[in-house]
Amino acid sequence: MHAIPAQDKGLKMPYYKPCFNCAADKAECKRRAEIKDAISGLHVRSISFRCEIRQQFFRPGQRVSFSWGKLAGYDPANERETFCTVYFKGTISHEKDRSSRFVVRVDDGQDFDGVRPEDIFTNGNFISVRTRDIYAIDEPDVYICAECGLFYGEQPDDWHCSGCAQSLPNAKG
Repeated sequence: MHAIPAQDKGLKMPYYKPCFNCAADKAECKRRAEIKDAISGLHVRSISFRCEIRQQFFRPGQRVSFSWGKLAGYDPANERETFCTVYFKGTISHEKDRSSRFVVRVDDGQDFDGVRPEDIFTNGNFISVRTRDIYAIDEPDVYICAECGLFYGEQPDDWHCSGCAQSLPNAKG
């Protein structure tokens, strides 16, 4: 457990690092309450600790929609660039190092008002999206390998991925 002492005496509530982007109810979380009691009165403003009960907002394989800001052009009247928001669908691959982002595999063949994912994303089908820009959709989960990012059944005959082999019940390893 690592703690940073509070410099500002006006600071009343510490920042609990593992609680950021945790789906568990913070008021009901037993681990958070234990840590809160342990640091009470120490004037700690930020704390990092290992939490075994942390819950991700989105699970691997979950189908989602996400928004993305795209440069729309330049407005000479206001002398500034203008942006528009586009929406795409994809599948959650994994949370990016317990941060504020998830890696999403973007679906192929989409078009949002003439904008395709390939027009925006230069890194193939995968994009790192902020949690606040992701929305769960009512579609069944799909299996996606956290190591190679391929969907179940998408692997070529000569493909070998230790993640796929370990995750699938009848996979060839």
